[in-house]
Amino acid sequence: MAANSSPPQSMPVSDAVLRRRSADVGGLYLALRDSNHGLGWLDSSTPSDPDIHTKHAVLLSTMHTETLRLLENSVVQNDPPELSQEDRVRLLKNIESWYFEPLRMPEHEVLACVIFLFQVLFRIEGMQEAVNINFNIIPRFILHIRQLYRWQNHYHNFEHAVDVLQAIHCYLRAAGVVPPVSLLLLDVDTPNGGGMWSSTRQPDSEPLVTCLTHREIFALYLAAIGHDVAHPGFNNPFMENAEAPLSQVYENGSALEQMHSYMLLKTMRYHGLGVLLDDPETGTRQHFRRILRGSVLATDMGVHNDFMNKFAKLLDNSRAAAKFERQEFVCKLLLKNADISNPSRPFLVSKQWASALQQEWACQYKFENYLELTHSVNPSNGPLAEANSQVFFTGKIAKPLVDMTAVAIPELRQYSYHCAENLREWEQILKSLKEIPPSLPPPPPPPPPTTTTNTTSSVLSTTKTISTPPQSPPVSPPLAPPLSPPHLPSTLAYSPRQGSSIITPNYPTFTTSSLRSQNTTTTTATTSTTSPSSFSQQQAQTPPIL
Repeated sequence: MAANSSPPQSMPVSDAVLRRRSADVGGLYLALRDSNHGLGWLDSSTPSDPDIHTKHAVLLSTMHTETLRLLENSVVQNDPPELSQEDRVRLLKNIESWYFEPLRMPEHEVLACVIFLFQVLFRIEGMQEAVNINFNIIPRFILHIRQLYRWQNHYHNFEHAVDVLQAIHCYLRAAGVVPPVSLLLLDVDTPNGGGMWSSTRQPDSEPLVTCLTHREIFALYLAAIGHDVAHPGFNNPFMENAEAPLSQVYENGSALEQMHSYMLLKTMRYHGLGVLLDDPETGTRQHFRRILRGSVLATDMGVHNDFMNKFAKLLDNSRAAAKFERQEFVCKLLLKNADISNPSRPFLVSKQWASALQQEWACQYKFENYLELTHSVNPSNGPLAEANSQVFFTGKIAKPLVDMTAVAIPELRQYSYHCAENLREWEQILKSLKEIPPSLPPPPPPPPPTTTTNTTSSVLSTTKTISTPPQSPPVSPPLAPPLSPPHLPSTLAYSPRQGSSIITPNYPTFTTSSLRSQNTTTTTATTSTTSPSSFSQQQAQTPPIL
């Protein structure tokens, strides 16, 4: 397959097989940039065509070409903005907090947090020699990754990737295998902060996480920041139902996750990180690539049950597995936990992410209606559906995973406790919402007025008398469930950016709110979620497919 092949200029298209390509993310360049005039890809092939392999090769070639074009057009030449010393100190302290909220941070501070998290890795003794790269290339790489994430997505955006990366750091920090970012505060007058750090843990001992070397830790950080790169805002079932080219290229499953890993590797090579993938040491290159790719693929919720079964077997006798197998599995385990760590965050932070995910589902549900596709998510009809969804996902997916992880890595047990507390909170909210009586019907309208005529001294006078309707007992105002628990402060209400939209060329654009808060606070007594009226009653109630 020629790497520089171009998409065909024209292809015969029959009405029977012409599909709406505005939904396709296979045409990465057109779908992922801020454009509204792309037509996507058209093809007239069917699965029974004899030249199916030719069609597949064309899709791969076109995807490769568009990927390279996307990389070229999203390069950021500028360096990250500089921070004042006061802001630097504040952010370094904020990164260490489990109350970390990238959705409420300005973009330049979000970028700074990522750079700090990678910078502190280079304070580990031996890390520079292990990865054989210079830290100076990391900031440009991060800026490029940021450009490849779609800011229009409510949930699967760069802020989510930063949230996952920070969770990874918290996990490894709790296990004692990476230093705190506060290490960079020891000498803020120097470019790299204070001195070096080394772990007191015995390598490849207990807990299981000690099997990770410097290279696996670095690979895990890269996988975290790039695990959802170029995410279109739709899930894998949508891609399959829409017969998107991407789902045909990766027909073996996990199409989005395979695309994420592909884009991540391409971006790494673009910025000189290919040395990690091309290490001449026997087996090292394959191992590093397997860590990256395997960790990203493990975030597909479609393989969750299979992953849990393998995890249970590994727990029975972890030492029976080879070291490299344990390393790969621990990286998958940590990234999978971090990807769905929202239910174990402080409740208000967790609820904010739940609201963002529901808005993204609402957009997908609207688009599925328009394209007449089978629904892969369900609309949410208010706080009751949201509570049901969170109780299901936290109780059936997130908590069992973090509980098993705490068995393998006891230092992470605190996150299991947080998850259990949030589950009880959602269960209480769900119980309260179910106890709210249904709204009373409105009172009947008054009867129309009556007219009477009186004649006096040959002068006709007409007097309108309004009849008084029969008195009815007072009716209490209709009761409606609150948008959120009354004890939540309004300053933490989810307030998305303005101006976001799903890019759907040649089809109606469904305007939505975006994720970033404008650093404003409301004065209402209860917490509310701001969303467009067209979506206010269409939020999902099924467990998320992340």
